[in-house]
Amino acid sequence: MAAADYFSKSLLLRTTLICATLTFILLFEVPTTLACAALPYGQERILYFDLTGFSIAAQMAYTTSASAQSKVPMMSKTQMEAQNVINNYIRDRIHSEIRRRAAADGLSLAAQNEITNQIGLLSSYHPIQCSTVFLNINTTQGVDYVAGPGYNCFVDNGTVSGVCKGGGCTPNQAPVPTEFINYRGILEISNVVIAGWSKYKWQQILNQVTQLLASGELGKDFTSSTITVL
Repeated sequence: MAAADYFSKSLLLRTTLICATLTFILLFEVPTTLACAALPYGQERILYFDLTGFSIAAQMAYTTSASAQSKVPMMSKTQMEAQNVINNYIRDRIHSEIRRRAAADGLSLAAQNEITNQIGLLSSYHPIQCSTVFLNINTTQGVDYVAGPGYNCFVDNGTVSGVCKGGGCTPNQAPVPTEFINYRGILEISNVVIAGWSKYKWQQILNQVTQLLASGELGKDFTSSTITVL
């Protein structure tokens, strides 16, 4: 390919260094020399979405109780740790889908990394705190309330299946409060190309992300999840 076919090196130096070797391969209808271009600081696109229909893997809950930690070692020990588990799990699947599409259009690994670095995820989600844990309790068996911050959590096969915050209850009587099984995500997008995608296009992408959520290491807790772009 003739050198004249390439864009001027003055066009976004970082973009050229990473992407220019694939000038005429298109990334979602845009030349790849623009694929890594970033919006000016403060002009990022903000996209909201809701993730629903998931259950709480033990790693997505947290406890400060040594007794609870001994029963469920995989449970997070701090709120931040639990937040990181769910945030990273979702973010990594979003990035994986973007990478897949970029790779299909011939973009290099370096370009894929640059693009995904331009897509940040924030969330207002607050994970559930378990003051104590009951393992695999029969649904007809009552249990006593244990005082402490958070909830008494029923954990069945690695999933928080129910809670109790009163004197004596069963998992069937106390489902997990909806605030813990609804996730509001906020995408902060600085990539020029991706920031211009329509809500419809993002909905298509996030529909694919739900499949990735269901196939990952926490997949059994996301088999019925759905994502809605707001």
